[in-house]
Amino acid sequence: MNTWNKSSWKNKTALQQPEWPASELREATELLSHLPPLVAAGEIRELKEHLAKAAKGEAFLLQGGDCSEEFVRCTAPNIKSTMKVLLQMAAILTYAGAGR
Repeated sequence: MNTWNKSSWKNKTALQQPEWPASELREATELLSHLPPLVAAGEIRELKEHLAKAAKGEAFLLQGGDCSEEFVRCTAPNIKSTMKVLLQMAAILTYAGAGR
């Protein structure tokens, strides 16, 4: 049974978390609750389909990025740089796998 909802995370134990000032946490949560989603629902469904193919061995998954970026580093140039590396890796893997 799936009991997920957009507030269900509040019932989970947060491990290895910094001590956030309660007022700042409330303020940030309130701000984020009024912003649009970062990813469209259709993109999520498409990703799930692709991941299912990878799980069945019908596709290859390339995953990359920092494990825990600092918010201050989430800038357009840094994101562009990471995307450039990922696209280069994807091109190499596509080329290497073309003969199979």
